[in-house]
Formats: sequence, structure tokens, C-alpha cells
Amino acid sequence: MKLSITLLSSILAVCSVTIANPVDPSSTMSAEASTSTASTSATSTGESTSITAPGPYDQYLAECSPIGEDGILLIQQYADAKRKYDEANRMVRRKRSKIHKEEKKILGLKEELDSMWTKAWRTRNASYYGKKILETEFQIEDINKIIEGLKEQLDEMQNEHSRRHRRLVESQSKLHDYLLEHDTTGAMTTDGPPDLKSIPGFMKCFGIFYKGSPW
Repeated sequence: MKLSITLLSSILAVCSVTIANPVDPSSTMSAEASTSTASTSATSTGESTSITAPGPYDQYLAECSPIGEDGILLIQQYADAKRKYDEANRMVRRKRSKIHKEEKKILGLKEELDSMWTKAWRTRNASYYGKKILETEFQIEDINKIIEGLKEQLDEMQNEHSRRHRRLVESQSKLHDYLLEHDTTGAMTTDGPPDLKSIPGFMKCFGIFYKGSPW
């Protein structure tokens, strides 16, 4: 009897543990699904192929061929330096032209001034010509001030012009070394300036970055 009671108690204890901690079928399936997904993801990652991003000069390779990316970069740098140098040249020329026009005005006024002095002396009419002479002298003074300001601006422009010229020479030297190393035409080994038109791809490539002359 005691043995039966002990055995029954043991069975009830096992049953109570099972009921208190039941196994959820859905959690088992979820765990299996997560394991499967992780495995699939890992497999996909392992099988994926790396894609090389296009280079910044890939779009120009066709037009610049047979010049490579290094050469295209140097051509772009040279074209930018040439454009800025040409702009500085134009600005200096325009400023010099303005100064020249103002100086011509002064020459004309000085001639008028000399003529008025002569007439004032001959006619003995200093009161009439005296006023015109003063007005003309004031005009000359004002124009001289304008010329001084223009010359100050010209000095600044010429300094910038010199800086841009140095950058142009530097970029030109780097490009020359590259073209000399990769030249297959002999254009870079001739005496005097190289014949850039003879270098395959150069003129088209240069024209992408600057529509002006490369010389």
C-alpha cells in the first residue's frame, strides 16, 4: 500500500512539472525559422559578388581614349589653370584699356588748357578764360584720381595674374611629363613646343574641360 502511494506521488510530481512548463509549439517553429533565415542570409552574403563603383573619370574615357584616368586628371587640372589664366589676361587688358582712355582724356584737356591760356593772354580777357581754365584743371585733377584708382586695381590684377601663371606652368609641367612618358607618336620628343594636336585623344579631352585654346 505504501509502495503504491509512493509510486502515485512520483507520477503526480512529474505530471505537475510538465503542466507548469508546457512547450509552446509556435516558439519552437519560430526558433527554427530564425535559424533557417540566419543560415540563408549568411549563405547569400557569402555568395554575393562585390561591385566596383565607377571612377570619377569613367565618363570621359571614351572621348579621351587612349589617355587613361591619370592623364585625364592632369588634362582637367591644366584646362582649369589655362581658363583662369586666360580670364586674368582679359581682366588685365580691359583695365589697361580703361587707363589708356582716361589718359587720353587728360591729354585732350591739357591741349584745351594750353589753348585757353594762349587766348586769355592774347585777348587780355583773363576773367572770361580764367573760369574755364579752373574748370578744366579740376577735370584733370578728377581724372587723375580715377587713373590712380584704376592703377591700384591693375596692380592687384597683375599679382593675381602672376599667381595664375605659376599654377599654369606647374600643371603644364606635370602634364608634359605624363604625355612624354606615354607618347607613342614622337610629338613630345621634337625640338620646340610639343605638337599637342598630334597626341591621340588630347584635343577632344581638353575640349571637355575648356573650350579655349590649350596654347
